[in-house]
Amino acid sequence: QKLILTRGKLPWSIGVPEGEFLAEFAQSQGIDPSKILLTEIVQNTNDEAKAISKMLPKNSEIILVTSAFHMPRAEKVFQNQNLKVTPYAVDFRSLEKKIDIMDFLPQAKAFKDSNFYFREIIGRAYYDFRY
Repeated sequence: QKLILTRGKLPWSIGVPEGEFLAEFAQSQGIDPSKILLTEIVQNTNDEAKAISKMLPKNSEIILVTSAFHMPRAEKVFQNQNLKVTPYAVDFRSLEKKIDIMDFLPQAKAFKDSNFYFREIIGRAYYDFRY
């Protein structure tokens, strides 16, 4: 019925918020602009959930689209805002490759992946404690 996109933007980000970019893309794919809603500027998952809950009646049913890795935390945060969540996970991360000697040497990508992982785990622990 409606496509709600969040205007995620960190204070140090450059460019338009991601929701505005995605709204243009959705329109280019034939989505009626009157069906697209944008939130206020938000900086994290909790801000996104609060902004969306302000736009909808209490106990509204939503389909939450986010990365599979982030879904457990996001689902909990959105449910805490009195939204009935149907999760739709995307961006699954998997790797099918043969292990070789290079897998045991330090790599910049490994540091990036570790950062991604630990940030998500810290976020999950925070929201487990908070909610």
